[in-house]
Amino acid sequence: MSDPLQPRRDAWNAARFRPGMSGGLYESYFLRANHPERALAFWIRYTVFCPQGRPQEAQGELWAIWFDGEMQRIVAVKESRPIAECRFSPERLDARIGTATLADGRLEGRAASADHAVSWRLTFAGEEPPLLLLPGSLYAGGFPKAKALVARPNGLFSGTLTVDGREIAIDGWRGSQNHNQGLFTLILSVRTGLSGCRARRGGEDSGHSTASRRNAAMRPERAIPFGLRPEAPAASLRSLSSERPLTASRA
Repeated sequence: MSDPLQPRRDAWNAARFRPGMSGGLYESYFLRANHPERALAFWIRYTVFCPQGRPQEAQGELWAIWFDGEMQRIVAVKESRPIAECRFSPERLDARIGTATLADGRLEGRAASADHAVSWRLTFAGEEPPLLLLPGSLYAGGFPKAKALVARPNGLFSGTLTVDGREIAIDGWRGSQNHNQGLFTLILSVRTGLSGCRARRGGEDSGHSTASRRNAAMRPERAIPFGLRPEAPAASLRSLSSERPLTASRA
């Protein structure tokens, strides 16, 4: 049976990125879910970043974060790929970064950095309509610079997540599939036992290098979920500012 909401969902998931565009764009699809009873959660993001005026530097980024409130542990990984190894469909949810793929209802991939690796093979489903966080007309214009929506809210995830060789069964975890895009400045402060970080995208600091945007230090302001100690550099957690997983329930 066909989903009457699918055309609408496809339209809101269609990528705004176009290869060679010079205006600058930051666009991401992120998925997050929580165990229904335990303090466990995951967050996975597929991103394209095209610097303003420098389309030749466009790249795809894979992020994955595992939150384990029972073991007091966070594992965060990130990989980058040149845009030639990526695809973002202008018609529907259909993205590829390296060998990692994302389509409507399923995602599969792997990312590794430092001493950690996370891989995933997941499906997701949900019958609720897309949730817009702005009036629909604002998504096509230049204001606001950052635009976000939940293409599949209140979905259910199933499959397998593997964290540092440990296989974790995902069975009926509640979460969402989300779509962010725009030319904007993103600032995150992360409170950890380590130093915090700031990452700024596009706009005001477009003259700075990508590395400087990722590595500039700043004072800590935001608490990590569960009060955990991250097992990756604080810069790995910069995106939790606007896209962190739902707070996992505690048994």
